[in-house]
Amino acid sequence: MTAAECRDVLKLIGAAYPTQRQRMSHEDVRAMAAVYTAGLLDLDFERVRAAVDRLVKGSRFMPTIAEIREAAVDVVRGPRAPGGEAWGRCLAMIRRYGSHRHPGVDFAVDDPALLSTIGSLGWLDLCQSNNPHADRARFIELYDELAKGDRKEAAIASTAPPVALPPRTTEPRAMRELVTGLMPAGESR
Repeated sequence: MTAAECRDVLKLIGAAYPTQRQRMSHEDVRAMAAVYTAGLLDLDFERVRAAVDRLVKGSRFMPTIAEIREAAVDVVRGPRAPGGEAWGRCLAMIRRYGSHRHPGVDFAVDDPALLSTIGSLGWLDLCQSNNPHADRARFIELYDELAKGDRKEAAIASTAPPVALPPRTTEPRAMRELVTGLMPAGESR
């Protein structure tokens, strides 16, 4: 995403939350623009725009950088499957492959958290279990934790080198290009 595209995203956020924006000082707007730009610049503009659009429609408060990044992952991957759904997929695999499946052969599954959960609990242990209720509870708990961690890592992972924050300055023109359009008319210095 370019700095200009990031400004467009910030304009959308500012317009969607006018009450919160009005409570911010000039310095707050400048700082927010710099931090959000540094935190989002490595992402794809279309994904960020779609993520912000979703967040604006579903939240009463201005989204954080972390929320935007997490929503951008959801835009690409879709919403995370709940643990119970993953357990159902695991049971379907057990019915399909049974305990005869060689442990060294990978399953054709596109969910890394599901594969990690099966690997952690043990395929043969899941296939030959005498206590499916306990296995289900353990599976769902572990899957939810692994999937949450996977999503968080995907949101944090950068596709570009980190962007340094601009140095703090008292010169209003130094940040003017970054925050153009964020402040209502008559508020610029």
